[in-house]
Amino acid sequence: MFLLPDLSVGETYREVEVRRFIAPHGEQREGIRSDDYTAAIGNFPHRSRKRRHKNTEMYAEGKEREIVIEYGLLPIERFRSWFRLVETKLTDSTDEHRATQRARIHAIKERLQAKEFAYPIWIEKHLVNEDPMAVWEGTHRVVAFRELGFPEIPAFLLKYADKSE
Repeated sequence: MFLLPDLSVGETYREVEVRRFIAPHGEQREGIRSDDYTAAIGNFPHRSRKRRHKNTEMYAEGKEREIVIEYGLLPIERFRSWFRLVETKLTDSTDEHRATQRARIHAIKERLQAKEFAYPIWIEKHLVNEDPMAVWEGTHRVVAFRELGFPEIPAFLLKYADKSE
């Protein structure tokens, strides 16, 4: 059994409420925050799974509202075409790059098997039905989850707060 966030599927949270479930990035430098959240909200919202296309209409409508996080468990089957895309990229990369990526995946698998916390991946809610899936943060985790037999992947879905909130 793996340790998942004790959050309710479909429930919306503010960043401060889920901070302990947000994966840090590398070494933390004083005064500079580096984690999945800060990386995932960069240029939010996007028009498509290609990072360079900002959804300016959605931004204009929501820019005054808070960015919030919906917790979900997504079936591993939803990532089928995403896995093909990642495998193609790895096949086309150098041996050194492949080895580095595999080492990162292996380290995640070891932590998960040691009963460490399974940090959720990050997807923008309005892109959740993209094919292949638009994973902003947590690509190595998705592969590790699949290799360990996770039937569902824990995910944080970024969205704007409802106008009523």
